[in-house]
Amino acid sequence: MNWRGDQHDIEHPQESVNTFQKAIGNQIKKRVPRLLFRAIRATGKALLPYLLGGLTLLLVVVLAWFFLLEIRGAEGHYSLKKQHENSLKLNENGYFSAYDLSDENKAIQEFYKYFSLQKSFYQILTNDHSKLEQKGFLDYYQKERMFLLSDNLLFMLDELVYRGAYRYPEQFVQPVHYDPKTLKLLPLTDDKGRVTALSKKRTKDGTPIQNKDGSVAKEKGVQDYGLASVLAYRKDQKTVTVEGTIYAKDVWDDHCKCVKQVSVNEPFSYVMDGYPQEIWLMTKAITFTGEYEFFYKKEKRPMYELMDGTGEANSDRTRVAYGTYDEYRDEPIYGYVEKEVTDPKTGKKKKIKEREVVGYKKVFVKRHTLYQYRKGTVYETIPVEDTEKRKVPDPAQRERYLRDYLYNFQAWIPYSAMTKFDFEKRVGEIIHSEIDVGSAADDKKLKKSMQYLPIIEKYAKAYGVDPYLILAKMTQESGGDPNVEDGLMQITGDGARTVKAKNIQTGQYDTFTVYNEADRRNPDKAIRWGVMYFANKMARFEGDPLKALQSYNFDVMIIKELHPEAWNSMAWMNYREEARLYHGRKELGVETRSVSYSCAPELKKDESLRVYGDVCYIEHVLRYYIGDQFQSLTKHDKQNPKQEGNGGWLGQAIDKVASFLKVKTKTYSQQEKKTEFTHLMHKKEVDVLLRSVKTFDDQILFSQADYAEDLTFWEDGFSQGVTPSFRTEEEFWEVVGQHPYIPPVKMKNPPISSKFGMRWGRLHAGVDVAVPIGTPIYAVADGQVVKAVGDQGHSRESWGNYIKIRHEGDNYSLYGHLSEVLVKEGEQVKQGQLIGYSGNSGRSTGPHLHFEFYLGGPETSRRVDPYFIVVQPHLFP
Repeated sequence: MNWRGDQHDIEHPQESVNTFQKAIGNQIKKRVPRLLFRAIRATGKALLPYLLGGLTLLLVVVLAWFFLLEIRGAEGHYSLKKQHENSLKLNENGYFSAYDLSDENKAIQEFYKYFSLQKSFYQILTNDHSKLEQKGFLDYYQKERMFLLSDNLLFMLDELVYRGAYRYPEQFVQPVHYDPKTLKLLPLTDDKGRVTALSKKRTKDGTPIQNKDGSVAKEKGVQDYGLASVLAYRKDQKTVTVEGTIYAKDVWDDHCKCVKQVSVNEPFSYVMDGYPQEIWLMTKAITFTGEYEFFYKKEKRPMYELMDGTGEANSDRTRVAYGTYDEYRDEPIYGYVEKEVTDPKTGKKKKIKEREVVGYKKVFVKRHTLYQYRKGTVYETIPVEDTEKRKVPDPAQRERYLRDYLYNFQAWIPYSAMTKFDFEKRVGEIIHSEIDVGSAADDKKLKKSMQYLPIIEKYAKAYGVDPYLILAKMTQESGGDPNVEDGLMQITGDGARTVKAKNIQTGQYDTFTVYNEADRRNPDKAIRWGVMYFANKMARFEGDPLKALQSYNFDVMIIKELHPEAWNSMAWMNYREEARLYHGRKELGVETRSVSYSCAPELKKDESLRVYGDVCYIEHVLRYYIGDQFQSLTKHDKQNPKQEGNGGWLGQAIDKVASFLKVKTKTYSQQEKKTEFTHLMHKKEVDVLLRSVKTFDDQILFSQADYAEDLTFWEDGFSQGVTPSFRTEEEFWEVVGQHPYIPPVKMKNPPISSKFGMRWGRLHAGVDVAVPIGTPIYAVADGQVVKAVGDQGHSRESWGNYIKIRHEGDNYSLYGHLSEVLVKEGEQVKQGQLIGYSGNSGRSTGPHLHFEFYLGGPETSRRVDPYFIVVQPHLFP
């Protein structure tokens, strides 16, 4: 049987194979699932620890990415240390953002602000275009602020280029690679991305190598270059003239023996004292985006009308002495004259002498001053930029230099920069107050005060104080009007006031007294007294100008007694209200309030209280400060000895910094050993860097930052510097179009507290109107509300509660820092409709409306100066 079967199989091989395959298939169906399960179970047991580890690692990576990139900028985490957490608030977009930074984060922020403000541009001031200097803000219009490197850019470069290993922003604030002959930005690479720039060739320890002829050896590399702008200037003149018509003048009338006024019509024109004044103008800026070139034309602008009072012919007064008339009277001269007369008794002739007038002589009675009476205007003739001729870089090339720099990044890092970095040693005490220096530089009151600068400089030189501080103080005190009660320097009190100060020119102490109101209104006497008084305060506070400034308003020495731990740092400023209250009770015997709480709105007191002092006096004075340097401004650490430096009659002066923090910059020796650092970043890394900058600038999530569409650090640092600011109303409406926009605040002359323009390296992209909380705000034109935010009262770097409206022509208006929002998103509004009330929400230093205007639609919109929308006095007869 078996044989047959076998024989059968041999005779039918295909059938046998099929039977075998079926048998095998049945066995596989039965056994493979069990074997596979056993294999998976065995493999799972072996790999489970590794799988869990991998998942954990993946989770850690995701969380690290979320913290380091996604939320870091929104929450303001400059420091990654947990103990330095910021104060956070859930915003309207559903994520947390910081409304107050911790001291450590503020210190880091201020460190990079210092490099941004003081070290991120170089200047060409001579015919030698290879000689670079750093002299601070020189341009009359402070165009330097357009070309500052973003502080957040410097921070992220340190973070991502050095991978957090070093803090060495000094590398990035080296000048860009440029050609001194053509003043053009030079490329770092050729069209194929190969480095063509030459840098010093060095040994392993960073020592430059010399060629046999003594020249420095070179090699291809970017390590000798950075991202800081190179700025070129020329000198020009500013002239202030007084011009108008003499309509009457005094003459002597012999008939009435008196001075009479007669009508005349005589034109006059004089150059005021102190002018022409030499000024610097920026002509070219070589930035890492390309070159900007500026052209100027002379323009004559009216400043203000002549003021009542008496002055010299080249002063701004309406009455001018043009001569004198000496009045004489005829006085008889008596003598004795011999006469022949007949004696009535004898009838005989005889000679007698009689006293009679024999002549006349002229006798001086009085000298009469003869005046001319005039009307006219003070004019400023100054070079202004011809914006139509301005040359700007090609937008298509704006990223090439930066990317080439980072794609090929190399640097020589000093050994001492590789040690643990301590921000507290390089940045001084943090004060919770922002001082916006020079923000009111265009204010009419400051321009009016400028006429007294020659007098100020004369006495400031004698008593060793900064003349621009005195100018700012005068502007705050009197607005440059000597005829207000207590005069230019507001020398309060009745009767005589005497001051004593050391004259640094003679080495002697001078004493000076103003006796009455006439002395207080005399510009020369008032300024001398004010300068000596401030010099006295400076001596009392050991050269600390902030304490001296505040004490011009009310004394702050009590803070030293009550808070000695804060006295030698800027933290003393946090106790100014305590000192003001103390002196208010002492002098008035009642509780008082400050005239303003713009720098500390949280301290605001009941409006019904009597006013005593200004707790924000420093901030209010320094908004008018326009000096290039601020003498000894940061000498708050007595253990940091005064350094010898610039010299001159102002002595050692240091550059002013954003919040007047003391930044102790480290100077690295050229002989110090260095180590080479290389990080050839790739495109994605650079994209991450640029987007990260945006997250800190705009306080948004990384996933929301798309630098390709809206690269804010480019706009704030460069492009927005060329955003239109209009000189005339006609020019504004020509660009904006003849749409019937009305002011958002119904006031004939609204108080503008901050204008449109560059401020501390960023664009202040609107106009601030200083109005009380609760002032009605109106829609400037018909439109649709596209944004209505009503819960941002504590958001840092935001408009707080705000409204944004789209108008005809795809233009937009924005109303910020509101106390109440009355409209909803999507709502149609009519021109003049009440949409909200002004307030102090968001990042604000005092109650005001922040108003912006956008031209040209959401994708291509640009912010323009809306001054001529806000100020339309013709609408309010």
